[in-house]
Amino acid sequence: MEFEIKGGVPLPRSRGRKRKYDLDLDLLGVGQMVSIPIEKNLKKEAVIIRTFVWRYIKNNPDKKFSVRVLQEEKAVGVWRTK
Repeated sequence: MEFEIKGGVPLPRSRGRKRKYDLDLDLLGVGQMVSIPIEKNLKKEAVIIRTFVWRYIKNNPDKKFSVRVLQEEKAVGVWRTK
């Protein structure tokens, strides 16, 4: 079997998966928080939000955040700490 090598062919754009929570963490100032109401599976959704925040911090190392589950409000809170 022979293969043809081509040059100058643009890479197709990746479709990827749409984010479940598209939080704009750039708007949060130090000491501010955002509360995300969750209908069910509070701990599972908190993991998804923590992963989103971790990826954001990876690209913005000068900012720090803390994510906490708010049981009584059935929500997940994200605080900017630095």
